[in-house]
Amino acid sequence: MILNFINRFTEEQVIGLNISDFSAEAVILEKNYKTWKVYSFARFRLSPGIVENGQIIQADKLKEELKKLFALGKPHPMKASSVFLSIPDSQVFARVLSLPKSLRHKDLLLAASNKADEFIPEEKEKLIATFKILPVNNGQVEIFYAAAKKELVAAWGHFFESMGIDVIGVTMESVSSLAGLADSVKQDIGLLLDIGARTSIASIFDQDGIKDSIVIPIAGNNLTDAIASKLNISHVAAEEKKHTIGMDSSIDQGEIMWILQGQLQPMADELKKFITFYEENTGKKVKNLFLIGGTAQTKGIDKYFGGNLNLNISSPETIVDYSKFKLADYLQAVKYVNAFGLARLAQEKKIDINFYQTLRVDLQQRVDLTNISLWLRTILNIFQSIPKMAKSWVAWLIFVLFCVAGFLIWRPDFIIKHFVVSQKTFEQEIILDTVTQGQDNWLPAIVINQAVFVKQNYRDLSYEEAVQKLKTEAQNLALDKAKNTLKSQQFLVESVVEEQILSLVPTSENFQAGSGLSLKANYIFWALNKQEVKSFILSHVSATEASKYSAWQIAEQKFLLLSSNMTVDNKLDFFSLQAKLILRKP
Repeated sequence: MILNFINRFTEEQVIGLNISDFSAEAVILEKNYKTWKVYSFARFRLSPGIVENGQIIQADKLKEELKKLFALGKPHPMKASSVFLSIPDSQVFARVLSLPKSLRHKDLLLAASNKADEFIPEEKEKLIATFKILPVNNGQVEIFYAAAKKELVAAWGHFFESMGIDVIGVTMESVSSLAGLADSVKQDIGLLLDIGARTSIASIFDQDGIKDSIVIPIAGNNLTDAIASKLNISHVAAEEKKHTIGMDSSIDQGEIMWILQGQLQPMADELKKFITFYEENTGKKVKNLFLIGGTAQTKGIDKYFGGNLNLNISSPETIVDYSKFKLADYLQAVKYVNAFGLARLAQEKKIDINFYQTLRVDLQQRVDLTNISLWLRTILNIFQSIPKMAKSWVAWLIFVLFCVAGFLIWRPDFIIKHFVVSQKTFEQEIILDTVTQGQDNWLPAIVINQAVFVKQNYRDLSYEEAVQKLKTEAQNLALDKAKNTLKSQQFLVESVVEEQILSLVPTSENFQAGSGLSLKANYIFWALNKQEVKSFILSHVSATEASKYSAWQIAEQKFLLLSSNMTVDNKLDFFSLQAKLILRKP
């Protein structure tokens, strides 16, 4: 009990770590009420050939470079124990899918997975897929579907594991970059253009998140190479001219501007097509342009794209409060947007697109004998700060509030007497799975197996279409059978956890149009015990409340499926449910 109490005072500092081909940025954020402040930050130029397009080429050298990066943390040193990463969008297959609103949730997820096959060239077995359900738009349910290569994600996990660093998650670069922008800039539809060294990422977004994105193989290195080649100068000199002269036509008779324009115009043409396609398909107008990345500092590049794309140029206002902490200058912020977003996502624990799922649901570090000395020092520091707190009116206010709280705990009947209610509503988010035992918001899933046999004859359908339709019927049949086996105190999550195909006859080689198909399969569903939900929710309230409401009867229970995630084996590894419990006084 004492150790759990100590844990409330401390939370793990997760480093938002952005690693590109030529640089790495690390940020630790802390949240003060509604504002984000930088606790520590660092940036380090990586040697060429260590990382290429999100893939680790020289692991040993990368370890040394990252150690140097963490050592450069300021104004506070960085203790690298946990990181949250992003991988380039060029290594991710992502798209917003529009599906009929009439589909049930279980059919929605299956339809999204099937529709994703139309644009993903890789085999599903080689990918890790995840998705986010967006609000209904024009009568269609929109799902942001993303899939990354298992081998790539696993490589990053093994790499940091070898350094003794825990990976909290891996997301895609456009998602974390958008998270790094202030929420106030997301009210209108905008275009986020991240111009890196090797590639540029263009993402159309609104307040609900990324709506579409593309990767353009034109970026800072192309501009530098063009200047060096045309003027026959070194890359160092070309880089200097790119940033200091840029698109300024008044210097050197516009020579640098014309060279850069030759590289940037094809990018502008691609962006026009991208924006036009989105606007024609959605009927919505893209209004604002936000430029981030190192090349975004090139002089005049923002006005060039703003004019070519007919968009308002907006400052990339980030989530960070600079009133008490400033980077070297404002333009430095554009280099840290992605790292800001990664640190924010890890701190808020709201990770919709996460390719690296771990068993740990929350980020709180637990006390054990290996780190007990750290928490003892924390307690000592708290006691040493008491004399200073006594001089503050805030401390006196807290003291008064504690006294009032103590009285209410001593005399709970006072509240009952003056605020009698006959009904009480509780809401709680629940993680439902079979393995994450011990987490604060975890409940064990009741595993339900349903074996089914379905035989049908589909005329005028190809083998693939007939098999898919047969599988859908088999799933619906299994779901109906699972409902019939439920006990009165159980709630069934109407999504398939795992599909096991036992037999499918005939094979594609022996199939003839119009011939029958038979499928024997086993489907796994999860359910939960409603009474356990009541006990679970009451365990998260005070002892006084738990004692009061434990005898109250369940008037109503509702469950809303918030999200679910697939493992590397394309199995659902947990459901996130919003439980609403209404108790009635007997």
